[in-house]
Amino acid sequence: MKNYFLKRVLPVTAVLISTAVTAQVPDASKMDQHQRLNYRMDIDFNAPQNTFSGYQQVKYENNSEDTLEHIFYHLFYNAFQPGSAMEERGMFIRDQELFAHNISALKPSEQGWQHIDSVKINGVAQPYSITGTILKISPVTSIGPHATATIELWFKSQVPVTIMRTGRNNSEQVAFTMTQWYPKIAAYDRAGWHANEYIRREFYGNFADFQVNISIDPAYTIAATGELQNPEEIGHGYQELNTTGKQQPEKLVWRFKADCVHDFAWAADTGYTHINRKMNDALGFHLFYKPTTATVEDWNEMPGQVEKIFNWMHEKVGPYPYPQYSLVQGGSGGTEYPMLSMILGHRPVTKGISKGYSVLTLAIHEIMHNWWYAVVANDENRNAWLDEGFALFFQYEYSDHLKGPANTEKPSIREAYDRLLPPAQLNDLEPMSTPSDYFDANWGYDVVEYYKGAIFLNQLKYIIGEEAFWKGMKKYYAGWKFKHPDGDDFIHCMELASGIQLKWYLDLWTKTSKNIDYGIGEINKNGSSTTINLLRKGDMPMPVDLRITLKNGQIINYTIPLVSMYGSKKENGWVIEKPWSWTNPEYKLVVPHPYENIKEVAIDPDKYLFDIRQENNRRILP
Repeated sequence: MKNYFLKRVLPVTAVLISTAVTAQVPDASKMDQHQRLNYRMDIDFNAPQNTFSGYQQVKYENNSEDTLEHIFYHLFYNAFQPGSAMEERGMFIRDQELFAHNISALKPSEQGWQHIDSVKINGVAQPYSITGTILKISPVTSIGPHATATIELWFKSQVPVTIMRTGRNNSEQVAFTMTQWYPKIAAYDRAGWHANEYIRREFYGNFADFQVNISIDPAYTIAATGELQNPEEIGHGYQELNTTGKQQPEKLVWRFKADCVHDFAWAADTGYTHINRKMNDALGFHLFYKPTTATVEDWNEMPGQVEKIFNWMHEKVGPYPYPQYSLVQGGSGGTEYPMLSMILGHRPVTKGISKGYSVLTLAIHEIMHNWWYAVVANDENRNAWLDEGFALFFQYEYSDHLKGPANTEKPSIREAYDRLLPPAQLNDLEPMSTPSDYFDANWGYDVVEYYKGAIFLNQLKYIIGEEAFWKGMKKYYAGWKFKHPDGDDFIHCMELASGIQLKWYLDLWTKTSKNIDYGIGEINKNGSSTTINLLRKGDMPMPVDLRITLKNGQIINYTIPLVSMYGSKKENGWVIEKPWSWTNPEYKLVVPHPYENIKEVAIDPDKYLFDIRQENNRRILP
């Protein structure tokens, strides 16, 4: 018989050793002090029928001061049915989505569904109801503060044809992309339950420990969140069965364990190539791709590339806290999950500003999520920018790092400015704080949460200075990992790192659509000095950097902080002027240089500000 497993695993003798990349076992005592969960799932997967049955047991610790009268679960697969809220939203959103029509055309055997056979809490059957993708349990006995309950579910599911993120029969020819696939308890935090019906976009969950046992046809290789607990049984046991001519087992059980993660994802295929390497003694790396549909050269270079990304993020932000990471060719674009990222096998590079990404660029973006989505784990439904904007910003920063200082005349993040500018000039942007599923258009969500989110960080670096910015980033990651922070928590870390007040920036940039527009007004002779009139034409106030170039070549840099900052960034050799109040649209700057000696005056010469009209930011004097 064919030895599928040995065929799919490439022996790699080289070991990647890094003194920077380290993995730590997450400390549960430092996690959010709200709910803690412990999942155990036994899954019996029927690959020919695209179905599975499951048993789930969850030890649920109510660490809040609240009495829980209800418990909510997500049943994500129920979105992939005609008439679902996902289909309806796709039909009626401003830029209608093709996938909505695909859902309406699904045959019964192609749809997704999750049927709940039974629910018990502490061994007692419970009443429940299902509305779309939400299961609501009304416990016979409520769960009191600091009480622990054991919840059991028996369920059956059908894997849908790939429509959005999850499913089967996809263009990558990956058999099963198993994301948002199990009944998942909704997050409960200081704001209460987050029982959002699954419409399209983002996810949020409490941290949990997972033990997941998947029984599946032995022809399949599985890539998953967590560490495989029985590699010898899966590998050597199967090898012995084939080499001795014994009967092939009907199914193999893959046993995975993942601690302190808020989701569990996996993928399975009969044609995966699996590369297993070590970044160091504590951190393993796994690569799964299909040579028949992937760009093999790119994937074979990926282990070294991934190690470099992890080293860079360790230096810039902090250590990756888990013992393994997997990069997997999945069936639906690029999507992040704890300890695992799904990406496409190949994606052509396109010219100019485009949605086309190389395989490496897509991998960089999804890897960056492992620090923000996976570890810091903010509520993505309410503040998607804290994850998507951060991942894109760090993608840009790392891309410039790869180019080297000699090749960054146009920083990668300029793409975000260019993408955001046209709709901003038309006042066609919604606030970043808009819940992710409620944007009027999909393109509006993309440019705001990704591009405006990345610009938020780039401008913050401009406001407080480079040194304070990276100090604050490390402080935020170290202090808020595993704790589900929000924008206030982040900006407070940056205030502590910089000594500057910043809530005005957070509130105006994320909760409004006010635009930045500064300009240079009249420049007047004043004897041995010169008066430069600066104008704030937009509604979004910002500190202003001004560069004056004298005709003898001398350059003088000024920074004008806002009164609201109660401080200023520190730049060597820069002149710090008196603060500018946001209530006054004009500011007079008197510089100790005769008018005749000045060659040029420029606002924000390094172009950090998202100034929607830059034509009045530079003046050349006669």
